[in-house]
Formats: sequence, structure tokens, C-alpha cells
Amino acid sequence: MDNLKNYLLSCAERREWKFHPNAKSSKSDIEKAEEIVTQYIFDRFYKEIPYESLCMVTSWVPFSNGELQITFNIELKNNVQVKMFIGKDGIVIN
Repeated sequence: MDNLKNYLLSCAERREWKFHPNAKSSKSDIEKAEEIVTQYIFDRFYKEIPYESLCMVTSWVPFSNGELQITFNIELKNNVQVKMFIGKDGIVIN
């Protein structure tokens, strides 16, 4: 990993940062959560599924112990995609 990191750093172009290091995102926490799940879908299913899916937070429940329960609704185009997304015995979605 160190060799790869050093190589990439040697190829990188030096320039000013586009954003200040202390800059905050303007996205809401819900939008960030949806983006994280959408990114997972892109990483896991790199063909047509990511482009034909829609991810939405349907429930956001914070608990007093600091935990957070987020429920997502993921819409897919057809039953074939649903089966691929869930996997045999739900192994993929877990």
C-alpha cells in the first residue's frame, strides 16, 4: 500500500484545494445516508441496477442511548433485479 500511495502522490498535480478543509456539507443527514446506501449499491452492482434504482430514507429514529435506526426504501425496476439485490436467502441485503 505504501508503494501505491507514494506512486499516486508522485503523479498528483499540486494545486489549491477547491474547498476549505473546515468546510461542511450542505446536505442533510438524511441525504448523506441516502448517498451512502446509493454508493454501496454502485459498488456492489456496477451494471444496470444502480442506474435504475431509487433509495429513500423512510424512517429516522434516534434512541436515547445514541443509537440510530434508519429504514430505507429501495425501488428497483423489476423482479429480476429484486432477486439479484436480495440474493439467495437474503444474503446480499444482509
